[in-house]
Amino acid sequence: TLMETRRIDESIPHYEEAIKQYTGHVNSYTNLGAIYKDKHQFDKATYYYQKALEYDPTFPIANNNLAIIYSMQGKIASAHECLKRALAGGQSGYADAFNTTGVVYRDEGETQRAIIAFKQAYKLGCSPAMDNVLLAMNDLPNTSSEIVTKAHEDWGKEFTAKYYKFPPITPEDRKKTTSDVLKIGYVSADLNMHAVSYFVDAVLKYTDTSKFQNYCYYTGMIDDKGTERLKAYPSEWKKVPSLSDQEIANMIRADEIDILVDLAGHSGGNRLGVFAHKPAPIQVTWIGYPNSTGLPEIEYRFTDALADPLDTTQRFTEKLYRIPDCFLCYTPRNPPQVSPLPALTNGYITFGSFNNFAKINNFVMELWAKVLARIPTSRLFMKCKPFACETIKERVRNQFAKYGITSDRLKLIGHLQQTTDHLDAYRYLDVALDTFPYAGTTTTCESLVMGVPVVTLRGDNHAHNVGVSLLTQIPSTRHLISDTPEQFVSICAQLASDFESLSNLRMNLREDMVNSELCNGPHYMTKVGEAFHYMWDKWLKSE
Repeated sequence: TLMETRRIDESIPHYEEAIKQYTGHVNSYTNLGAIYKDKHQFDKATYYYQKALEYDPTFPIANNNLAIIYSMQGKIASAHECLKRALAGGQSGYADAFNTTGVVYRDEGETQRAIIAFKQAYKLGCSPAMDNVLLAMNDLPNTSSEIVTKAHEDWGKEFTAKYYKFPPITPEDRKKTTSDVLKIGYVSADLNMHAVSYFVDAVLKYTDTSKFQNYCYYTGMIDDKGTERLKAYPSEWKKVPSLSDQEIANMIRADEIDILVDLAGHSGGNRLGVFAHKPAPIQVTWIGYPNSTGLPEIEYRFTDALADPLDTTQRFTEKLYRIPDCFLCYTPRNPPQVSPLPALTNGYITFGSFNNFAKINNFVMELWAKVLARIPTSRLFMKCKPFACETIKERVRNQFAKYGITSDRLKLIGHLQQTTDHLDAYRYLDVALDTFPYAGTTTTCESLVMGVPVVTLRGDNHAHNVGVSLLTQIPSTRHLISDTPEQFVSICAQLASDFESLSNLRMNLREDMVNSELCNGPHYMTKVGEAFHYMWDKWLKSE
């Protein structure tokens, strides 16, 4: 069928005609819902799923997919109701519903329950559920990195065994040296307004085209202004969401890509199956995931000496290539004007976090509560999508009450759809608080570009240390890095004690950031180019 071959747009009129012929055609309503869900047109998708459920309230696929939309909107209770119906009536073996249940649990911060649901989905045949297990493990506090690494390694061994491998490419086949133009391929579903694209921007914009030719294999469904921006940079752009992993790998092989780069890891929409076929002689993972892929066919992982110090005990299946300074380069996109320090009007400090709720575990809340206790007049402003659900907000209020913080000091708001609305909400924050063991990345950069300093805590693994790497690049934020929870509280107290200094930091922070290594695209891509040449030269000499 057209849906099965992913010729999505062509299938729409066929389903619409089927509905005209038979108004109770549940599958057609559900398939139209799926099409619009993938296009992120959630109002249309919700309409069609609800129409399907009018005719069959227990239809599992419509219930499951509607639960996904509710989860994305933070409507946790509604999502769980849909999932109960999806798994009722003899559908207890419906793997996708267990996977979605895991997604909803992770969204509401119930990581252990999420992992149990994901494992059940995987056992029932939902392959992507194991990606979700590995992703969720990064959220777990007090879990050794060795356990997490072993889970990634075990996944990699099982996953790679399912895939055909191309015959190895030799230097004799390519006959290229580092003085020749190397073909670099990027595989991603996030070349749109997704968070990852803010770090891909400089990669595509500042590539030295006399040395490298970029190929973008875009596996996502969404074309938006972020997509158009990236497409404008020099590259061979190939939109391939309808192609299988094997077909994309065949295309990459035919394009004679020299270095193939994964930008997703185990995050949603990844195409690690493409890399398992080994279509390129050198394969790298970068930007989109804070841990090892576990895939033996990926040789390198880009990082830096702050996120992964030379003496790190965390293991990876890939070789670490440490880019000097920072492994990321952030490109702001017309952010709103920086607002004055709210404390000057309020008379008190507002701490805050816009990180995903999955990252805000009880240990994080306990440390934040200590900050609030140290500065008794302060408030905490949290924005994340599950706060669209009153039950989740009440749970958070109760948790802070256990630490002695009353609910009148908490402001909890849900997801804001537009990026500009989201960034504009930083006008309510004086100081942002980072999460652990999975620190913010895009959220931290957005906070900084809006003039809001971020206090972070150094840890013993990559996910924990990304904030350390980001803040070190900007001279005026290096003092915001703490080595202990006690120091974290002290830094917050110091910031709160001097409104004038905090206001000056705020009003100068965007300029400091834009002029720092964190946003220096040309210099960054010089370093990345050196990395690619190092890898190519080493490969030439290995044969």
